[in-house]
Amino acid sequence: MVSQPASGFLGQRALGTDTAPSNHLSLLRSSSTQWKALPGPEYCPTGMLIPGRGETVRARTHSAIYGVLHLKFLDFNDFEEVSTAQSVIRMAVSHENDLPLSANVDCINVHHFILDLTCNLEERTFSGCVIIFLEPVKDQHHKDNIEEEHVESSDSLDISGEHCMKSHESLLDTGSCVLSSDWTEGGRLHVGKGSTVSGTCSGLKPHDVESVSVLREGNNETMNSARRVLYDRSEKFDSEAGIAVDNGSDIVSYRSTESQTQYPTFRNQFEPSVSEIDTEHSTSSQDEDSLQTGETTNDFILVLDSSEIEIFSVEEVAMDNDMENDCLPEPKSIMKKCCGGNMNLDVFKTVEELGCIVEKNCIRIWKKRCKSANLFSTIVRVNYSTTPKGKSLKWTLDQDGSLSVFTHGHWLNNRSLFPSQDVSVSMATWEAIIRVEKSLTVLMSGDDHPVVSVDTGSSGILSFYYRTGMSMPASTLALAVGRWEHTVVSRGDDNKVLPCRLFMPAALEDLAVSEIGDYLPRCLSAAFDLLGPHPFSRLDVLLVPSSFDSLGMASPSLVFLSQSVLTGDSSLCVRLAHEISHSWFGLAIGPLDWTEEWLTEGFCTYSEGYIHATAMGWAGELCRDHAELRDVLRHRTLLSEIQNTDVQLQVLRPSKDEDMFCEKTTEDGVKYIKNGMNPDKKFTQVHYLKGYFLLRYLEETVGCGEFHKFLQGYVKEFHGKLITSQDVFSCFLSMFPELRNKGISEDVLTRDWLDEAGVPKKIEKFETSQNNELAVAVYKQLEQCRSTYCRKKTHKRRKFEIDGLVKLEPDQLLVFLDLLLDENDGQIPVQLLKALKSSYNLTSANAEIQHRWCELVVKHKFLQCYSDVQAFLVNHQALGIYLYGEMILSGSQKQKQLAVDCFHSIEQDMEEGLYTTVHAMLFGDGEP
Repeated sequence: MVSQPASGFLGQRALGTDTAPSNHLSLLRSSSTQWKALPGPEYCPTGMLIPGRGETVRARTHSAIYGVLHLKFLDFNDFEEVSTAQSVIRMAVSHENDLPLSANVDCINVHHFILDLTCNLEERTFSGCVIIFLEPVKDQHHKDNIEEEHVESSDSLDISGEHCMKSHESLLDTGSCVLSSDWTEGGRLHVGKGSTVSGTCSGLKPHDVESVSVLREGNNETMNSARRVLYDRSEKFDSEAGIAVDNGSDIVSYRSTESQTQYPTFRNQFEPSVSEIDTEHSTSSQDEDSLQTGETTNDFILVLDSSEIEIFSVEEVAMDNDMENDCLPEPKSIMKKCCGGNMNLDVFKTVEELGCIVEKNCIRIWKKRCKSANLFSTIVRVNYSTTPKGKSLKWTLDQDGSLSVFTHGHWLNNRSLFPSQDVSVSMATWEAIIRVEKSLTVLMSGDDHPVVSVDTGSSGILSFYYRTGMSMPASTLALAVGRWEHTVVSRGDDNKVLPCRLFMPAALEDLAVSEIGDYLPRCLSAAFDLLGPHPFSRLDVLLVPSSFDSLGMASPSLVFLSQSVLTGDSSLCVRLAHEISHSWFGLAIGPLDWTEEWLTEGFCTYSEGYIHATAMGWAGELCRDHAELRDVLRHRTLLSEIQNTDVQLQVLRPSKDEDMFCEKTTEDGVKYIKNGMNPDKKFTQVHYLKGYFLLRYLEETVGCGEFHKFLQGYVKEFHGKLITSQDVFSCFLSMFPELRNKGISEDVLTRDWLDEAGVPKKIEKFETSQNNELAVAVYKQLEQCRSTYCRKKTHKRRKFEIDGLVKLEPDQLLVFLDLLLDENDGQIPVQLLKALKSSYNLTSANAEIQHRWCELVVKHKFLQCYSDVQAFLVNHQALGIYLYGEMILSGSQKQKQLAVDCFHSIEQDMEEGLYTTVHAMLFGDGEP
């Protein structure tokens, strides 16, 4: 668990060594990565404390600088013995499981972008450019004026004379970092943007130092200012260049000198080891060369989120005057208007080259002598290439053995496909030209079916043009390239059905067309009846390779579907209903706080039931009976997940009323989404299920029909908006205000359902209706099976009668097998397991039923059917992770070896999250 930033420290005065109390606080690092300030040994005469693991702490001022964190000790009136104080705990933040967000969306926004990329399947890369259209945040100009006045006047601090410590070691802290210094009288320091200050800068904490300039009044000497210092602790800088590292205390010193540290303009580096030195007071020739050397003044920097892409150049570009006047008011149609259908971006002319530095999680772009976002370039072109190791793209063989690629919903979103502002509040329209060989097809998010053309002068190259006019987060863009068969799904006369195309490898064509092609129109019509007009004007569905680690993923106008959904009886097409629901919940309406995932998954889990039942033709009591059976499974799954899921992943609103981000780190200002890269979160269903049962509870309070009216009003009111949980509750209660008199309010719903871990009291128990004929048949079958292997006092078993098994529908069979899993290990006889497999043809049933069957095989060590488990793990990777865990925990050496063999047979093609989790199960932290 990661703590929030420490705040509200008592006292603001620094203590020198002369006044150090006899008892003090020493720093101890606990095994859980917490730093604790606890009563410790006598003060060391050298002024240094060693907290453990080789971390040196500067203690002479009761301040500790370790790693990238700053822990300020408590200051006490009259220098009381600090042993009387309460302990101070500050988490040494590890963001291993958090998603970094670097883009400075508070200053400047991307409102449109154009991708022009060529796909090379053999090299596993996309190369080309992205043209980004920018606009400053509306109040940014006002902010810039305030900051300039702040730097020039209000931030001048006189720390000479009586304010100078006798030890000449002063420490002034404004909350971001520490500069420890050796002052002479008459010094004056000018600081901008709330930065930490220090005398002559004999010591400089190497993180997040913004706009610091030092003046010496004694001889009117001007020192160069350090705008930002980032450094690599393993790197030693030349002291003659003005930079030195004190490895003992992790302090970087910056001294006045005319020498400047120089770096290449473009640097692909994945450790924070960049020093950008302000040249505001340098000669004009140095200023002219700053772009080539990588030096900057206090220029505005555009920060875009990215990961593992190779940048070639960054340019400010402009359009021809006649094109600009015609196109820029509607940037979403730039390509359509200005390129004449020839898929050529020559209308964008280079104005000047921009500076750029590539870091692990972002790229930083600046324009020489541009001081604010308000004056920054409005159109920027980034020329780049993706890399094969980029995690946003999955390069894999499809079921026909052909190489394909698709964006598979990695937690890094699209950052290794193109640089972007990857945060929910950044909404943009986009256009794309994707160039491929003639034998390939490109599928992509977009309003319309693609415009396809043959590139002039390029032999065998096709260009696919897509565009979207709805502003959406960059993370919602999806892309796939491959060799597929396809069919146009018949709409009939139903105007509620979107134009649809179905794409699949040839090996799955017959099954996909017969099952999905028949189900999809009915599903779309049912979704229209429940939620109103479709947010998008078309739909493509792609059957993705078996390595896909989910049953489905939705993006605007494009759905990726696992082959596991194909069963022949449409019983798993409910997954397609879930993904279609995302058109409303998650795409047309998105969560402002990405940690409130129930706002998408909970709503889709609710709506999938009605849509699927309508598409299957269920009505009345039959519809209710199926819904209750599914609820039995959901409830059992939720109880199991709560028992085996980290507490912090059980809360539907982790941020509560606070910022959704983790602590804003001091080294580079990056924010983090809590648990945004936690591998455990990818495999938990708590936010699906608790969110679903919350909506079912609201439905029960007002009735099904009235609740469906609420859903229609909700999607209409919030279309195209980012919302919070409070928006949902307020909308619901505004429609049903009488519920407030019954004790239902926003605060009560939030307390009971969102802010607490565990199972809400309202759903601690769940039972089906007594007249549920489907459920009655299941329970009767279960008791009959149990009677066949219950021991008598003679310890003999009754002979099992195979004819006793009755026909069960897929939902019934799923519940039946799930309930059988409650039986003790080894209690179910082999004869019954054999009968179950043959009578219900379990190896040909849908993937969820097969999964329950494999669990029974593993639990009861049914050696004859271990091959069924192996086949399942290979063909249904999206569902297999739980079986790996069960085999490891079984204690059976044969099962563990089976798990290892299955893992090795598919590990080269497994999704990263699945690979990492299974590898840890099998081999721990070591190598296989």
